[in-house]
Amino acid sequence: MDLRTLSVVGIGSVCRRQNTAEVDVIVSTIAGEGIALHGFGVKLTGIGLYAESLASADSMAWSYNARRSPPLAGCPHRSCANCLRFALAWRLRVVARCNTYQRRLDFTGAAA
Repeated sequence: MDLRTLSVVGIGSVCRRQNTAEVDVIVSTIAGEGIALHGFGVKLTGIGLYAESLASADSMAWSYNARRSPPLAGCPHRSCANCLRFALAWRLRVVARCNTYQRRLDFTGAAA
């Protein structure tokens, strides 16, 4: 099967191996073949390493973090593990991480 003919191909779960250059090499190599990738289980660390090689990604890291943190100010629940406000705040962190990476690319012309 030619994976390039598919609209997106899932790769995962990479959450246990995020901090290694190996995942970056695998993801960038596959994406370099013209294959659009969805990363399953991608944490902020992974986004910082190989966001440019992913078409999309998901993660439960935000919910894990929320379960171990106090609720946001004004939230009535005991945990923000299923809280839209917490999830949207986490999303802002992810977007900022992607934007930081993109600015490095724009400035240097190469992945840093």
